[in-house]
Amino acid sequence: MIVLRNLERKLPVNKTARVRNYLAKGSLGSESTTIHENIIGVEGFVPWHTHPVEEILILLEGEGECQTEQSTERYRPGDVIIVPAQTLHTIKSVGGVPLRQLCVFPSANVATVWKEPESSEGFALATSNT
Repeated sequence: MIVLRNLERKLPVNKTARVRNYLAKGSLGSESTTIHENIIGVEGFVPWHTHPVEEILILLEGEGECQTEQSTERYRPGDVIIVPAQTLHTIKSVGGVPLRQLCVFPSANVATVWKEPESSEGFALATSNT
């Protein structure tokens, strides 16, 4: 058994920034799962991207909008979105407070493939517990 305590928890530096706080992944001792807390500022978004495995989003706070090439779904605290593997998608915060969600993947070392290079510093991604 592995117990992870006192993991670093970063917050977005401005209203467009976002943060990925890893809770479990291969480098933290997980053999088959990645979980990270994703915090997106009130005007922030995650650019278009895919993953080779399914992604499960569990919204904890704020309001979000998840868009694929087929549809756009708005989601609120308690909602769960399942994004199939290889599905091009983007996520944006659409509420009055930062979006806070858990992202769960059935892989200890999940990859993210960006459609385009990451955007400017104002939309920068900070990461903790890598």
